[in-house]
Amino acid sequence: MELNERIVADAGICGGRPRVKGTGISVEFLLQLKASGWSEARILENHPNLSDEDLRAAFAYVRALLDRLGSAATGSANTVTALKGILPKPKRPVSLEEMDRAIADGAARK
Repeated sequence: MELNERIVADAGICGGRPRVKGTGISVEFLLQLKASGWSEARILENHPNLSDEDLRAAFAYVRALLDRLGSAATGSANTVTALKGILPKPKRPVSLEEMDRAIADGAARK
C-alpha cells in the first residue's frame, strides 16, 4: 500500500488537511473516532465509502507522523506513545519519505 494512493491533501478540501482520497473524510477525523473508542469495524460500518485499506493507510500516516514528532520533540514522548497505543499497527512500516511524497502529491494537485 502506497500512502499517496490513499491519503492526499488538497487546499480546497478539508481545509488542506490530509484526507482519504476520493472522500471528504480527514485523517484527523478518523483519529478522533479511534481516540473516542470507535473500532475499525464501527468506523467502516458508519462510513461505507471507506475501505479497510483506507483506514490502514490513514492510521499508518498518523503513525509515521507521530514517529517524526517523537524524534523531533522529546518532551512530547508520552503523548506520542499514548496516541500510538490507540492505533493499529500497519502491515508494513511507512517511511517518512513516503509520507512526504503523499503530502506533496496532494499539494501538487491544487
